[in-house]
Amino acid sequence: MLFPIEVADIVLDHPLATIPGLEGYSRPRVPTRLHGVPIGSVDLPVINGTCPVATRADVITTELSMAITRQLRDDGLAGPDEARSWSIANRITFSQGHRSPPR
Repeated sequence: MLFPIEVADIVLDHPLATIPGLEGYSRPRVPTRLHGVPIGSVDLPVINGTCPVATRADVITTELSMAITRQLRDDGLAGPDEARSWSIANRITFSQGHRSPPR
């Protein structure tokens, strides 16, 4: 059986949020940009008709951490050794719960 794919956009310059209204979709395919530069694309799982913010962060960390680090280095915002210790938790403010992870 075929299911539609939701196409969304992640801009890592802004806080992540849960994607609601995904009932009937197999997954969102999400091009991802940082500072206006495309850095990759991820397919996100649908859980109970949404894609929770924590799930988005986990997938982005797993699949795009090196691309994010390269972009941050290109922008002068990361040092050469940060690729080994990079975590989305210390780069992005999560909008859910209005918490800011430690840097």
